[in-house]
Amino acid sequence: MEVRYFIKMKHRVLILLIFLIGNCQLGILHAQSHVLITAGQSNTDGRVNNRLLPGYMKALATDTVGFTTGAYRFCKISQNRGDGQFIPYFPKGRLTDGLWAYDAVTYYLLEEALQEEFYVVKYAVGGTSIQYPNDSAKGRYWSANADWLARTASYEKGGRSLLLSFTDAIDEAIDRTLSKLEGGYTIDAFLWHQGESDDRYEKKYYENLKAVVAYVRRHLTEKTGKDYMRLPFIFGSIPHANRHYKPLVDAAMRRIAEEDPNAYLIDMSEGELQGDRTHFNEKGAEYLGREMYKVLSKIQNSDKSGFRVAKYRGDKAAAISYTFDDGLEEHATLVAPMFEKLGFKGTFWINGNTIRQWETNPEAMREAGKPRMDWAQLQQLATAGHEVSNHGWAIKACRVCMGKLYATRFNTMIRLSSVEQVFSRVHSVIRAMPRAIHRSWLPPKDVSQLVSCSFLSAESPPTQILKNVSTTCLPRKIGE
Repeated sequence: MEVRYFIKMKHRVLILLIFLIGNCQLGILHAQSHVLITAGQSNTDGRVNNRLLPGYMKALATDTVGFTTGAYRFCKISQNRGDGQFIPYFPKGRLTDGLWAYDAVTYYLLEEALQEEFYVVKYAVGGTSIQYPNDSAKGRYWSANADWLARTASYEKGGRSLLLSFTDAIDEAIDRTLSKLEGGYTIDAFLWHQGESDDRYEKKYYENLKAVVAYVRRHLTEKTGKDYMRLPFIFGSIPHANRHYKPLVDAAMRRIAEEDPNAYLIDMSEGELQGDRTHFNEKGAEYLGREMYKVLSKIQNSDKSGFRVAKYRGDKAAAISYTFDDGLEEHATLVAPMFEKLGFKGTFWINGNTIRQWETNPEAMREAGKPRMDWAQLQQLATAGHEVSNHGWAIKACRVCMGKLYATRFNTMIRLSSVEQVFSRVHSVIRAMPRAIHRSWLPPKDVSQLVSCSFLSAESPPTQILKNVSTTCLPRKIGE
């Protein structure tokens, strides 16, 4: 029976391995597809003749005279259309074949990096402003004003909202194509260039553009159920030589880039223009496209790793670490309970020798005004999810004098056996990291030498930590 049981278990293990390997392969074959959304006015629609395409893009053309037809290998686009369908990309304007914009360069560089299909939803109309009303624009607007949007509709539905045209195009692309991709999809960034037609309303441009970005992010979040409130927004400024350049529009763009950690402004103040002093020439368009790709490559998985590294847990925009030194009793009785009510966790740095003294003679330390936590309280903190770390066995004072750092008092020895006791107490319940072994100074050979120690993780057992300490805590000269 034992032999048969072993054979059955062996077969089950083999079946399980085959199942896992098969699922891993499926995961690789059907990774999430990358999606970009692009919008703006004429410099986004495209005003550079295709005969001026860079050579590497001309190589993809099937028309080798005017370079009006061709196809990128991996880029699929849904451009100013409301049916949600995608076609192979090749540079063209909204109404006219044979024109290209900066985004053609961005898509080319992206497909060279990805080497796999990706999708673009683009909506661009020349001569259009955000500001509504604006009698200098074409009667179609990007405005995100809620009252106005409630009274109008997309241009395709008889209204005057380009913003609704854009979001409707995105919705159709999601419903008809993107949602049906086997591996799913992720929207990586929002590309934008616009502002020339808002030159008469420059004072309102900051609020207007900020509202457009917020509207798109909120719409995508509500539509997909994913958090796109921090969707990267990559946009270019207006060249100073542009006849529609306005300092307040430029300042508004820069302010948004400074305030929004997910907004990336490409400085086009020296961007080259065509003779009309409005539209980028081939050099200006190629430069903006390359710069947008550089930003995109930093925030997108262009290396096909299938993941990106979050700066902070939960992919949050920032993190705050609350630290408390020396293991005071009030840290356990006052600080930790208050933090737990708020849903926060603290980091408590403790001195092993001080905790030992407290457990040995608590009355004397309390009388001296130095009540401390005991080991049981520290274990409770760790169990509750707080971080408990080593602040050294004992810390002595140092000071800076005449530009040279030297120790005025030293521990006569570091009691490694006692340090091991610290870790043996804490290690079983929390990952501890010695913070201040490097502050417990060993007597240097002369005042020009100080102990240099690494921060050592307590992922390994205490004995291994002490082995590392003994080999890395060596007297070295400052700067070595």
